[in-house]
Amino acid sequence: MALGALLGPLYGGGFWVALRQLAAVYYLAGFVLHYVAPRMFPVRTVQVAQPRKGQVAWEATYSIGALLVKAGVWTIVEQLYASGRSKLYTGWPPTAQQAGYMVLSIVALDYLHDAWFYWTHRLLHWKPLYRHIHAMHHQSTAPTPFAGYSFHVVEAVIVFANEVLVCFLFPIHLGLHRVYHLFTTIIHEGGHAGYEIAPFIPSVESLVALLLLGRRPCAALNTVRHHDMHHRYPPYHFSLYMTHWDRWCGTEHPKYRSDVSQHFMEADSSSKAAAAGAAAARQSSRDPSTPMQPAAAPAPSRATVAWFGPRPAAGIRAGPLAKPWCIQAAAGSSHSSSPGSSDAAAAAAAGAARHSPAAAAMAAAHPPPLMKPEGASNILPIRELNEFRRGVGLCIYRRDGLVFAARRLDDPQGSWQMPQGGIDPLENPMRAALRELHEETSIQSARIVASIDHWLEYTFPTRVREPGSILKYRGQTQKWFLLEFSGSDDEIDIAGCSHPEFSEFGWRPLDSLPAGVVHFKQGVYSQVAAHFGPEIARRCGAAVRMRA
Repeated sequence: MALGALLGPLYGGGFWVALRQLAAVYYLAGFVLHYVAPRMFPVRTVQVAQPRKGQVAWEATYSIGALLVKAGVWTIVEQLYASGRSKLYTGWPPTAQQAGYMVLSIVALDYLHDAWFYWTHRLLHWKPLYRHIHAMHHQSTAPTPFAGYSFHVVEAVIVFANEVLVCFLFPIHLGLHRVYHLFTTIIHEGGHAGYEIAPFIPSVESLVALLLLGRRPCAALNTVRHHDMHHRYPPYHFSLYMTHWDRWCGTEHPKYRSDVSQHFMEADSSSKAAAAGAAAARQSSRDPSTPMQPAAAPAPSRATVAWFGPRPAAGIRAGPLAKPWCIQAAAGSSHSSSPGSSDAAAAAAAGAARHSPAAAAMAAAHPPPLMKPEGASNILPIRELNEFRRGVGLCIYRRDGLVFAARRLDDPQGSWQMPQGGIDPLENPMRAALRELHEETSIQSARIVASIDHWLEYTFPTRVREPGSILKYRGQTQKWFLLEFSGSDDEIDIAGCSHPEFSEFGWRPLDSLPAGVVHFKQGVYSQVAAHFGPEIARRCGAAVRMRA
């Protein structure tokens, strides 16, 4: 009763009642989808990046304008009913015939809402409107549920205008109108959640598909991935509920179908493996004399395995040491290792290499390939949200093959390391590398010549909170670049930046740096040495031959 008094009547209460209802549903649903559900259920992300620092806060703030507009639209709808200028009606409870009509009207609203959303969405991608209005929404390249209404007030007027127009098309119960559009508020948030809630966006049509198809995706209905791909590829995927407009108009991304099929195929395999493990555990608990046997993992299909380096030689067992070269697609839950399932094997092998000379030797003998800057992969692997801070690492070498290293000011043990730094919001990793190069060393005479294809990461001994942030990071995930230095030491100024990080610098052999860096970075430095060491030797040898 207290909640009902706070939120007011379902309709007829005016602007402030409508705004209270909207805000309560919007922010509560966003909180549940972003903070509660991923920690209670084994969700699997569909995103290839993670939300930026402070993104939830500014998305929630930007949503206030859209909520004000939508509350105003509902007030107009109430006035239309009061003045008798629309086809809205009231009365409760409905007869069986009226209830059947309401279900049909929901289907009609779904179709009209989807059509309106598709064509107005394409209009908002017209260059003048996109630049001044819709670009605000696309600041969220890896959206959170609070991006649902995080858009310009002009866009809100365009998007919500259909809620007025439908009042003149066919009879709609005034209460149904309010409940339906409260539910679409949750739909907008769920479509930005970053993980699949069901095989499709919830609607009457999806309920029918769920009864007929079970957990299999339906080609006619959108998934969360559908709109999430729109944030990565803006020229594609403009619809909300259904896929037919995008298919008919050629705006469906070519990889969408295969990605959806693979996602749910892997989810099904993961569920079966988990069920097998649970069954084995139950059997073991019933019969203590029987040792527990680990459940056999499903054999990865050809579509879920990609080799990024030389395969193990014949006779070598593909165990943990071979895992860095076999990156398996994500098939785990929110409890998977920090880099996500796509590179969990690489992270496990990197940890093993820190403690095993044999593993380190194997990593040095078979490093994953270098990738030139023109084709460098700058996409962050799938991982748990807000767990690892994005950054870049810089391996700077000169013509004699030695590498730049500097002593940290904030480390009482005086450890030496190569320059590194964070990536700013919307910043390309390569640009971040050049910015950090100048900020930390003042070097100008250097160019990027190569990069490591995948991201490397390390875990802090304890979670670290950055100044001005509410997030506590488990560690860093870094994109490493190799830079060729062609200048002299005179241009290096480690004390001239606004926030000096080093007390002195020098040039050292790359393979000596892992032993001198702080212990929790040694695994990453071993991988960097294994990747860049041969490349530096090759380049310096070629330079010597050219001079000769």
